Amino acid sequence: IESRVCVLTDPLDAEAFRGGDVIVTRNTDPSWLPLMLEASALVTEHGGRTSHAAILSRELGLLCVVGCADATTKLLDVQRVRVACEHGLGTITRADDSPTYTRRATLRTAGSRAFSTDWVRGEEDE
Repeated sequence: IESRVCVLTDPLDAEAFRGGDVIVTRNTDPSWLPLMLEASALVTEHGGRTSHAAILSRELGLLCVVGCADATTKLLDVQRVRVACEHGLGTITRADDSPTYTRRATLRTAGSRAFSTDWVRGEEDE
């Protein structure tokens, strides 16, 4: 999925959010559902395969990467990114193809699109 990043701390303070954005936040709870229904992907700093974000994303068919420490500071508001989760690897890269962040999965739920991962240094971090 390729879309614009929208870093949010509170679902009630989401004026900058547009439908189809990639939501980047610390964690979610039931109050995030209306935004999740309109998002193209979800990235959270906390959580695992049984977290609220992972469970709801599986139910909604929403692409989701959970447990991404520092995502709210590494990913910038309105930055365009690609988010993909395949074969146990979640990746978040800039849409302009420059190296950004790759997340290697440590937890995977079979048949799920939700992953918990650790940052792997990209070329720009070296």
